[in-house]
Amino acid sequence: MNNDNQKGSSLIEVLAVLAVISCASVGLYAGISKAYSRFRLTKGVFEATSSIKALREYFSSAPPSSLTTETLVDIGVLNAYYDDEKKYAVNFLGQKSEIQLSGEGTGKYASDFAASGDPTFRLYYYDVRPQECVDLLLSDWGHDVSSGLVEISTGIKTFRWPKDHGSGSYYTLPPELENVHSACMSEDNTTVTIYWEYFF
Repeated sequence: MNNDNQKGSSLIEVLAVLAVISCASVGLYAGISKAYSRFRLTKGVFEATSSIKALREYFSSAPPSSLTTETLVDIGVLNAYYDDEKKYAVNFLGQKSEIQLSGEGTGKYASDFAASGDPTFRLYYYDVRPQECVDLLLSDWGHDVSSGLVEISTGIKTFRWPKDHGSGSYYTLPPELENVHSACMSEDNTTVTIYWEYFF
């Protein structure tokens, strides 16, 4: 004997429930993804500022005449990555990073400030993707030259404090959004190299 009082879910009702669950899953995934991106950015800014602070404190009495990546890894300024027994420094993105000194010679760069007796150093992050570049440039790196920051550059655009523009084509620190997007777009729209230049 059949019971006509039993009711089941229709196909439409099942599809409606699945649609609600799908929408909730997408929203949850987007929220987790955004939170993870924020976490990575916070970690990246902390890592960069920690490396800069450690280097400035380590050499507070006198700037070094030379530095190697191995030395910086050994003293804890940069994170180590080993490949075939050779030490490399890597950043929070898993890409190569290094620090160079101002001056003349192999592995050094010419600096407007070093020429006037104020030695500087640069922290390089290589192969930074456009969105990570934008996030890093828009982070808080200080409010004036008293932070020790001289300039930030992507190779496409260089940002300096207004009073330090000097000669050349510089954009103002802190970077403005319209300048940041174009500073982070390489010709092939893949990655850029960012460096932060600081006084010792």
